[in-house]
Amino acid sequence: MVFLYSEQVPECLVMKEILRELAQKMPTRKFMQSKATNVVENYRDEDTPALIFYKDGEMTNQIAGKKARDIFGGVRMNIHTVTYVLSKELGFLDVAFEDDPRDSLKTFNAYIHHKKKFLGADED
Repeated sequence: MVFLYSEQVPECLVMKEILRELAQKMPTRKFMQSKATNVVENYRDEDTPALIFYKDGEMTNQIAGKKARDIFGGVRMNIHTVTYVLSKELGFLDVAFEDDPRDSLKTFNAYIHHKKKFLGADED
């Protein structure tokens, strides 16, 4: 897998650390990373993170930009959400899961949104 990132995109910085940890835990998979503009001149920050998957020298899948940020959980992504997506959605890792760890992020985000809405109503 090739991971292209931008230091200007917070989700990229979070994912960079998570992928570094996963690479150490998964020695049978090859993880490569590079700053996007080192690979493609003028690569747009909005198109990062970009993950490109190869098998036997052929590209098998790719995901980039907003879609990648959303599927992994945005800035609240963690090693569990990234591992889940790389396993279940993209087929890159062989890790078993009973539940989707992103569900807890959705619940948390809904709680925060509801709390902000509630607090905003009190300020009127």
